[in-house]
Amino acid sequence: MKNILLIGTSMQDYIFMAEEIHPNHCNKGTFTSNFGGSMHNVSYNLGCLGCNPIFITKIGNDSKATELQDELSLLGVELHTILVDKPTPVFQSIHADNVQYFLSSITPDFLFNEQDSIDYSLFKDSFAITDQMNEKFLYDLFHNTSSTRWIISGFIPSVELLRYIEGIVVNADEFEEEKMDFSTGLQWVIVTEDKNGATLYTRDGKVPIKTNVIETNNDIGAGDAFLAGLLYGLVRNLTLIDSIQLAHRAAQIILQTPSAISKELQKLKSEN
Repeated sequence: MKNILLIGTSMQDYIFMAEEIHPNHCNKGTFTSNFGGSMHNVSYNLGCLGCNPIFITKIGNDSKATELQDELSLLGVELHTILVDKPTPVFQSIHADNVQYFLSSITPDFLFNEQDSIDYSLFKDSFAITDQMNEKFLYDLFHNTSSTRWIISGFIPSVELLRYIEGIVVNADEFEEEKMDFSTGLQWVIVTEDKNGATLYTRDGKVPIKTNVIETNNDIGAGDAFLAGLLYGLVRNLTLIDSIQLAHRAAQIILQTPSAISKELQKLKSEN
């Protein structure tokens, strides 16, 4: 199995779910706390799937950062960290009556930029994924990791970067069709569309890939589970369409849990 390497943020997630939210009242509901951040969640999920991914991330200077590292290490995630002299960032979400509120304390210190030193020797003939958006950082990273099969999550970068990228995964809100350019070397773009499943775009056109509808008030982490399922399929040499179908099943598992990550993803190992 090929390696999977991830670059992204880590933080503390707090998710509150209630039937309704009433201003100036003590609202009752369920509360869950986990470590999070999109690439953290993908790393966690891949650890549950036995992939032993490599995760490059920035951590805070407090006990939460130590707990985060310990949790991922127990799942077989190989961590390479950059210390930020600040507390671990917090992400909060409130879900009630089909309304969602999001809050975050993350600062630019925890995002990757051109000043950050990356060990390029970690990148070999492997898949790698990031959601970081600093173009100078990405150019240096891609230029120094030419044998790596790069996937971008969450946005479509400039045409100057597309020649380094094999694939892109975005949701419908992030999709910018006019920025796709398959003449650059880009091979595929996957657009996730909530209840409609996903659409795969290649130079040959587009293919809709449906999924079963899961009714839920909490979709936090479903996209990260989708990414983990997709990568799990790709490193096992499944076709791209089969990998997307596996990604849908991973997302469905998270949609049925109250948090953004779950060891329930281990079920996918017994399916395949």
